[in-house]
Amino acid sequence: MNQKYKSQWEIEHGDWLINDPQNEYNAKCKLCRITFTIASAGIGQVKQHLQTKQHKSKLKIRRTSGLLEKFLDSSSASTLSQCNDKENVVASELALTYHTVKHNLSYNSMDCTIKLNKIIYANSSTASAIRLARTKMEALVTEVLGPYSLQNVIEVINTDNLYYCSQTDASNKKI
Repeated sequence: MNQKYKSQWEIEHGDWLINDPQNEYNAKCKLCRITFTIASAGIGQVKQHLQTKQHKSKLKIRRTSGLLEKFLDSSSASTLSQCNDKENVVASELALTYHTVKHNLSYNSMDCTIKLNKIIYANSSTASAIRLARTKMEALVTEVLGPYSLQNVIEVINTDNLYYCSQTDASNKKI
C-alpha cells in the first residue's frame, strides 16, 4: 500500500518539508530544492532524506546564514544605523557578496579584500567582525541571494501580468 503525504510531518520535522501539490505520494525539501517519493516507506523516507549529506549541509548553511528577508528590506538603508552590530555584519557580508557577483569578481578575491578592509577600517567594529571568504560567499550566493532573486522575479512575473517568451535557435548552420 502506497503512503500519502501527511501535513503533520511538517510540524514534526520543520518548515523545510512540504507536500508536492502535483503528487500526493511525493514530498518536497525546500532546502535542497528536490522532490522525493514517500510512496513505499512514508515517514521513513522523510527521515532518510533528513540524514543525507546534502540536506545536512544545507541545514548547516541555513542556520549560520539565516534568511535574506530577516536582514534586508526596503527600509534597510535608512535603518542600518539602528541595527545592532551582528545585523550590521550580516548586512555587510551580504552587500560584499552582492558586489562581488554583480561586478563579476572571483570569490578568491574576497579572501584578500576582507583582510585589507580590516586594516584600512581598523576602527570599525563591523569591518573587524566580518568573516567572509570564498566558501561562505558561495553559500550566500547559492542559498540566500540566488533563491531570493529568483523568488522576486517569479513574483514580478506573476503579479504584473507580464507576457514573456523563451526562444532559442537550435540551428547548426553558419550563415
